[in-house]
Amino acid sequence: MIYKTALTALFATSIFVAAAMESDAATIAWNASSSNNGFDTKNGTDLQAGNFVRIGNFNISDSEIQARFQVGDLQYLDLHFTEAATTTIGTGVGNNDGHFTKNTPSYNNAIALAGKQVYIWVLNSTNNSNISTSINTAFEVGIFYEPLASNSSWAFPADAAAGSTAVSTGQLANAAGNAALPEAKFIVGQFGPGTTALSGKTAFTLAAVPEPGSIGLALLGGVALLARRRRMS
Repeated sequence: MIYKTALTALFATSIFVAAAMESDAATIAWNASSSNNGFDTKNGTDLQAGNFVRIGNFNISDSEIQARFQVGDLQYLDLHFTEAATTTIGTGVGNNDGHFTKNTPSYNNAIALAGKQVYIWVLNSTNNSNISTSINTAFEVGIFYEPLASNSSWAFPADAAAGSTAVSTGQLANAAGNAALPEAKFIVGQFGPGTTALSGKTAFTLAAVPEPGSIGLALLGGVALLARRRRMS
């Protein structure tokens, strides 16, 4: 079953979640129009087909997510992410650039996700043969959500055996689609100012993944400079 909603003025994406204890009973759907799949690269172009979009929950804080991202440790983030479903851009039908369907959380995942915050994790990678490879080759990432305190629908059902909730990325921006709502949480990436569905642009821009090698060199350079200053003094 695919739950389809009308395109919002800002985003052409929607997500429907129905968590259940039986792995074959839960359905999670996401769809996006081909002209506006809801995500931009850092350079302002549409996210290309084949890239993964994940939905699930992190068991670490936003600040820890950001700190680990800043050192390029996506593997650590993956270890602390419980995935409910995943899809790739371009796997939809008709005008749908991507969707979740019959890709259900396992029994354990459904229990772990019950009542938890919904996060969306987007990857722009050079190799999307599988999630692990995509994470290892990702050069841009986006992670965002709407806090439960401001929008309780951004939660997996508290009862893992039944219930459903619907969330839309259009809830991250105002009705005009030209400004992010104060409560919208762009943990990694940012709202693209001035972008609307009418212009063919999206409102969520991915962030470049820092290269661990360059970070290490920068740290070594800083240590060398500090040592030199100490010798001179």
